[in-house]
Amino acid sequence: MAAAITTLLRIMTIRRQDTEEGDGRIDFAATELQTLRHLLDRPGALAVDIATFLGVRPTTAQSIIDRLVTRGLVEKQRSKTDRRALSLMLTDEGRRAISRVRDQDRENCRVMLAALESRRRAGFVRDLERIAAEVTRDADA
Repeated sequence: MAAAITTLLRIMTIRRQDTEEGDGRIDFAATELQTLRHLLDRPGALAVDIATFLGVRPTTAQSIIDRLVTRGLVEKQRSKTDRRALSLMLTDEGRRAISRVRDQDRENCRVMLAALESRRRAGFVRDLERIAAEVTRDADA
């Protein structure tokens, strides 16, 4: 099973070297993508919030944030509650990037699920939802 999951992840990963420049694909490290998704759900988060969410050191989170700022996907703004802190917000380009990633995720799911018969597909989706709920519950505990 581990080999099958690894193969699916490799095939479904968005990688620039597999595509021509400008074809709409996006090159992200997993931590960058998770940071963007976190900021979509929690605009104004602080760098320390990102570090906690990702389970990394604050210096690592700051490096991730700096890369996203350099790419024009995230901007820093003075916090409204603490003038010493910088809140993080997605830029318009950051929101568009997340939208493109979600579109790619949906297409990846469609391709994966198309390999199964209809009745098996429904069971597979139920099992994945059950696994996700359990993993989320364990992570939140």
